[in-house]
Amino acid sequence: MNLLPFENIECTTAFSTTVVKEIVANNIAHISGLNKTSIYDYEGIVENNSFKIRRILKSGINSFIPTVRGIISKNGTGSRIELKLRLHKGIYIFTIIISVFALALFIMPYFSSSSYDPQLHDLLDNDLIEGSLKQDLAYINHSVQFDWMGLIFIFIPYLMATVGFNLEAERVKYKLKSILKIKNNK
Repeated sequence: MNLLPFENIECTTAFSTTVVKEIVANNIAHISGLNKTSIYDYEGIVENNSFKIRRILKSGINSFIPTVRGIISKNGTGSRIELKLRLHKGIYIFTIIISVFALALFIMPYFSSSSYDPQLHDLLDNDLIEGSLKQDLAYINHSVQFDWMGLIFIFIPYLMATVGFNLEAERVKYKLKSILKIKNNK
């Protein structure tokens, strides 16, 4: 499992570059936005010696489906395919914005001076308490408790994007390996 939601893969196959392009073109629908009822699992385009594909979601929504860009080059008797799997840029931006917002909510109490307990404040005003005990109580009155839930909410968007991407990337890699009869990948 990758720790970041992107992946670069190099694959080799026994097919020539033209055959690889034909196989990919024959296994994808053209991008139209109306492909939910398509017989194909993927939509995309094949141009020159490259292709760009994305899995068609037949029902529901899934923001973590990667976009696959492939560059096909000659490799001896076969072909080498460089694949780049990426999330949609909007998902990257959304994940960063949500994480920054959660981080701001997490650190705000540490810069706030309004975190005191009124009962503790009344106790500090009592004349019976003196010296170092009064200083300790004053420190407690203005200290902020560490919020574990806030810390968890900073990492939830990252975890969702990474896990969702890795699950979808495995589906894409399996499908490409089966249709292209890929020998190895790095």
